[in-house]
Amino acid sequence: MNAIELFLILYFISAGFIYALQSQTGIPFTIPGDIYIHIGTKKVYIPIASSLVLTIVLYLILNSFRR
Repeated sequence: MNAIELFLILYFISAGFIYALQSQTGIPFTIPGDIYIHIGTKKVYIPIASSLVLTIVLYLILNSFRR
């Protein structure tokens, strides 16, 4: 598994984790760069920046264990 595949896998896992955390608590876990739209009863949350930060941290941690 090369670095790009590992990064993409961690990105999608972290995006799913952030989405699940946000949907259970009702409080959006947002940082600048995330998209959160609330119109009437509809909510759209796209955790772009949050999942990138979490992915980079997980990537660095896992990469340190591989060496």
